[in-house]
Amino acid sequence: MNRTPPRFAALLLKLVVPDEEQESIPGDLAEEFATAKRSNLWYWRQVMSSIGYLAWKSFARNGFAVFAGAAVMLIALVLTGTGVRTLLPRIPHTQSLEFAFTVAVLGFGVLSAAVAGYVTARFVGRAHLPTLLFLGVFLVAISSYWLHSGVGTTAPMWYRGALILLVLPCALFGGRLQTRQVKSA
Repeated sequence: MNRTPPRFAALLLKLVVPDEEQESIPGDLAEEFATAKRSNLWYWRQVMSSIGYLAWKSFARNGFAVFAGAAVMLIALVLTGTGVRTLLPRIPHTQSLEFAFTVAVLGFGVLSAAVAGYVTARFVGRAHLPTLLFLGVFLVAISSYWLHSGVGTTAPMWYRGALILLVLPCALFGGRLQTRQVKSA
């Protein structure tokens, strides 16, 4: 009987394995799984430990790119904080204007995350998923810190949640956008 590894685990592994190792790592694990009659739990454990190792290896190789993208987001948050402290007291306090201002600031934060992903992918030369995921998690941490200290404490709860939920997908989108731009050129 020819056993196949769990599909989702194999797909997850393919997403994070670098292109040059796309055949060897998944192939070796699948072969060991089938021939040594390993359990699904064994395969999942191997995939998770491989993902951790590959993420660390990717960061060691692309750490500057991650910090460049994070710097873009940090600069955007500082500019947003300065703008909010400067402009908010001057805006008449009606609910519709405050809501519009909050949505505009959220849009700026989301756009900043996409630009951070774009910058990171530009430094790496491609949309390397582990690097972009690390960037996204890093941006979520930066945004969370920003929201819970200083300017972010005055933001409504829906804004805080939306920013934290949208930062990671926007960073991934920015990285993919850079890759598509390179392919079309």
